[in-house]
Amino acid sequence: MLVGLNAGPPPKKPHFAVFLADEIKQKQHNQIPKNTLKSERNADMIFRNYLEEQLGISNYNYWVYPDEELDHILVHFWFSLRKQGGKKYTIASLQNIKNALIRQLQRKGRYLDISKDICYVNSQRAFRDACHELRTEGLGHVKSYPEIEEKGILPSYSHSVNKCMYKHRILQDFQFFIWDLP
Repeated sequence: MLVGLNAGPPPKKPHFAVFLADEIKQKQHNQIPKNTLKSERNADMIFRNYLEEQLGISNYNYWVYPDEELDHILVHFWFSLRKQGGKKYTIASLQNIKNALIRQLQRKGRYLDISKDICYVNSQRAFRDACHELRTEGLGHVKSYPEIEEKGILPSYSHSVNKCMYKHRILQDFQFFIWDLP
């Protein structure tokens, strides 16, 4: 007779893991990409510097300000936002700062969206106007590629051996182009 065969089923492994509150916070913190955290810290620092330099507000807890006051501050913030050298930010940087501020406010317990909530209409309009101003100054960074020259088009179609197929392919592309016109 073998010993241990009839000892019963093996002990069950726990089905669920047990985590303390600090371990859960650490796991949640590790889910946030490092560049996102860096962006949030930079936006927080920029907004705090604005509050101190422009408005003389030493209370850095801007997430506890009433909605009307925060909206009023953000209106002036979007128009006066500059880099350290005095140059203006690009639109992409402005949007990055706005999104980082939204995430920062939400992390501090203020579950609002300054880009969508109705009580921030004035700052939303100011943000759009500031972006429009940057776009007119050439800081919109729309990537426009130059037109393809005639000599660049020909090699893309000349790879086919049969010249009949070449003509057919140009005709087909032209038809697709016409169909896509409004």
